[in-house]
Amino acid sequence: MEEYRKRLLYKANYRGTKEADILFGGFAREYLHTLSKEELNSFEKILDESDDLLLKLILSGDTIPCHLDGQFLKKIMDFVNGQ
Repeated sequence: MEEYRKRLLYKANYRGTKEADILFGGFAREYLHTLSKEELNSFEKILDESDDLLLKLILSGDTIPCHLDGQFLKKIMDFVNGQ
C-alpha cells in the first residue's frame, strides 16, 4: 500500500501544468497518508483525467462527470478553497 501512495504522490506532483501540480500535489501531501484504499482508488481515477478538465471542475464548479467520485472530488475542492 505504501508503494501505491508513493506512486500517487508522484502522479499528483508531476501533472503537466504547474497549477495542477500545486493543487493536487498539495492535497496529496496533506491527505494521502489518511486515505482508505477506496479513496486512493478514487484519487487515482481523478488523476487519470486531463488537467484541463480537472481544473475546470475545481475552479469553475462545472458538473462532475458520473464516472468520477463526486464526493471525493468535493474533498479536493474543499482543500483548494481552504475549508
